[in-house]
Amino acid sequence: MKVFNGLEEHFNRLRACEDYIQFFEEFAKKQHSISPSELKEVIEKVIEITQTCHYEYAQMCILNWLAWCYNSLNEYKKAIEYRMQALFYFKKHKEKKRLPAIYNGLLADHLKLGEFELAITYGLEGIKCANDLGTMEVLTALIMNTAQVYIFMEAYNKSLEMMTLLESGFYELLTQHKITINHMKSLAMFELGDVEAAYELCRENLGYLQDGNYKIYEAQVLCQIGIIKCRRGDYEGADQEFEAACESALACKMELSYISVLSEWAKCYLQRGNVVEAEVKLRQAYERVAETELVIEKKDIEYQLSQVYKKLGRFEEAFVFLEKSYLNHQNQSTYKSSIYMSRLQNHHKIQEVEVYKLLYDQMNLVSEVGKKITSNLKIERALEAIYKAIKELLEVDEVGIALYDAKERMLDYKLFVDKERYLDLGKVSIDAEYSFGGYCIRNKKDIVINDIQKEYSHYVKYMKYIKNDMKASTQPKHSVQSAIFSPLIIEDRIIGVMMLQSYKKYTYNIEDVNKLKMLTTYVAIALENARLFDEVKYLANYDGLTDVLNRREIMKRGEVSLKANKEKGISTGVIMLDIDHFKRINDQYGHMAGDRVLKEIAGIAKGHIGKTDLIGRYGGEEFLIILSDVDQVAAQARAQKIRMLIEAYGVVTDEGVSIAATGSLGVAVGKDEEGLADIIKRADGYLYEAKGLGRNRVIGELEYSGGRNENENFNHSMDR
Repeated sequence: MKVFNGLEEHFNRLRACEDYIQFFEEFAKKQHSISPSELKEVIEKVIEITQTCHYEYAQMCILNWLAWCYNSLNEYKKAIEYRMQALFYFKKHKEKKRLPAIYNGLLADHLKLGEFELAITYGLEGIKCANDLGTMEVLTALIMNTAQVYIFMEAYNKSLEMMTLLESGFYELLTQHKITINHMKSLAMFELGDVEAAYELCRENLGYLQDGNYKIYEAQVLCQIGIIKCRRGDYEGADQEFEAACESALACKMELSYISVLSEWAKCYLQRGNVVEAEVKLRQAYERVAETELVIEKKDIEYQLSQVYKKLGRFEEAFVFLEKSYLNHQNQSTYKSSIYMSRLQNHHKIQEVEVYKLLYDQMNLVSEVGKKITSNLKIERALEAIYKAIKELLEVDEVGIALYDAKERMLDYKLFVDKERYLDLGKVSIDAEYSFGGYCIRNKKDIVINDIQKEYSHYVKYMKYIKNDMKASTQPKHSVQSAIFSPLIIEDRIIGVMMLQSYKKYTYNIEDVNKLKMLTTYVAIALENARLFDEVKYLANYDGLTDVLNRREIMKRGEVSLKANKEKGISTGVIMLDIDHFKRINDQYGHMAGDRVLKEIAGIAKGHIGKTDLIGRYGGEEFLIILSDVDQVAAQARAQKIRMLIEAYGVVTDEGVSIAATGSLGVAVGKDEEGLADIIKRADGYLYEAKGLGRNRVIGELEYSGGRNENENFNHSMDR
């Protein structure tokens, strides 16, 4: 094979002597950054030889390089499998000098899978081993990967500190190290707002790329230049860079780079308002990422697609991708659990590794609890998970969570639990002089109280019953003595407040406060996720204008209702409602007024159906109402009630103009053999007959059976 050219002699030398494996390790080090797919074929040949010759030690030595090939090809689980084989072998045989490189690889693999806790664990072990052994080359790689963790954490200043350390002259940097450092510095500086410095670093990398040995880095460099040009508003130049980056990634078979470029290109299209092209690029990226192990990229692209479809008004697709994004989020360890890594600024701090381990254990507990919280997309379940999580972590008698309405300046308590009793506390103004939560929101500060009588005046003018955020009038059986209030913040935006309260004095120390502050990150994410999820799910199922079900959803729920009614032996009724002369209303008063009429009439109908009944916008100015447990007389009586209310209502526009609107309604009740479409078809026929007879009337089966009720006769005599 072409890939083996010039290597046959070396293969033979390996067959003759196991120690010759060192040649192939050096070969792998040089070739890895050029063509990982070709290097993989060479290493597989080497492994075949070691197995034939029963060279177990040599096989384990080369496995880590095979794992790096799989890492470059985005097969991270395979990479981990091979590294773990090598790790167990060298630990068993006490070959410590081999361990730092394996730990570094495991750090990189788990980082790509979004498994940050495991990445950190192996990183800590690797740095400790590398420091003990004095292996500077591996220590350099470990610090670089730690800097990459900071990039994922969006801790850009910390990442820059790590890279400044690497450039201090203490570490020997190869060209590929310099390219990677420049790239990470460019990412960090761009995010921190220094666009020109970010661009100069990219230009420096272009100089390194003149050497054809570093082709695999080209796509990420060109992509970063495209991002910078997009920020500058040079969209034509950005498109050229993104296109060249895609071509380079495909030529080098760098799947992750290709996916990343498409994702960034989509963001550029969104920046210029081209949602359609953004969708095209994201779809191309998703086709590539959907079946891969790239958890982080998959989650991000799914979320971007949900936002694109929301902008396009395709709410069902938006809901599907948002749900997928959050499901992937459940399988990914959130980056906040690795905050303590900010203390690993250089290898001189390795002596503190036991302290880091203690911190890790504590944060790992918070992380595990946090993942349980963020995995719940429904707000009720999220709140329940939050309550259970807090009980696992802290001593607490009462827990409260309030969401903040910035427009109304109100805190709305969605959860308050007193010793397993769920209470409804309602709302409180953040400007209330007794509100600890209000102080917390206004000042964006935590409050820690360990003796309420002595400390309350630091935060509020006077004190009411703390269990009700100081707003109840009676003293509880057990009065609160200690409390923590902490704001819930997303991207510097306050979305609420969380409070913990205890009946004992001096309950909370600084460690408890730190735990709660870490936990509030998860709580804020969970509540924001739940809000977004509910919003997109609502838009996928409801008509945004009239606040009733959309056509797809009412047909879906109607089928379920009809089936359930048949099983119970009760009937199903259908009302088709059409607003009379709606085009004339639009032409005479304008489309804004027409929208007001649709919304008001939908509200009237919605307010006069039963709890088990359904209403949806069927299309245009037509509404479909599905009734349960009604006969023809009751169904037509309900339709008459709605018709009369519409006629009497009078919709008033913003300009104060009153619009007299009326509606025509057709009513049918299902027969044993009929499906939902059959009943709707009959009701629709009656509707068109009502319109043909002069509108503003109800027509149904009773008109043909001679069985009109009194209400029906009265209204039709008025119509005529």
